[in-house]
Amino acid sequence: MSQLLRFLAIAGTLTGYTQSLSTFQWPNPLLSYADNQLYESDLDSFVAGCPGRDNTTVSAQWLRIAYHDMSTHDVDSGTGGLDASIMYELDRPQNVGEGMVQSLQDFNGFGLTTPFFGMADVIALGAVFAVLAQRLFPSPNKILLPI
Repeated sequence: MSQLLRFLAIAGTLTGYTQSLSTFQWPNPLLSYADNQLYESDLDSFVAGCPGRDNTTVSAQWLRIAYHDMSTHDVDSGTGGLDASIMYELDRPQNVGEGMVQSLQDFNGFGLTTPFFGMADVIALGAVFAVLAQRLFPSPNKILLPI
């Protein structure tokens, strides 16, 4: 009887392991879409040269909204983080400024959100491009964050 139980335990473990190996497929259309947005889109043109806007830069505004969205993360409760909840938190005192609204308008205007690539992904992508713009497109303007 113990040999049968041992066999069933091993068989169940191996079955679960082989199923987990077969679930990932490449090319994965979800990852391909994200890669396409990161490497082939023209989002960098919006922050190239760090264009100014409202006594700051577009890059700074994009980085600021990403920071304010993710800074609500609570490790203990597992809530918050970069989840695009900033869209509903613009009335909080720490989220003031026209740059927050303008950044969300920028991100909505790109039309990148899909059922599998949400606003949180677009905000994160905006933060990546905001930082890369400083390295790829040198400019006398620097990211100045009024946090």
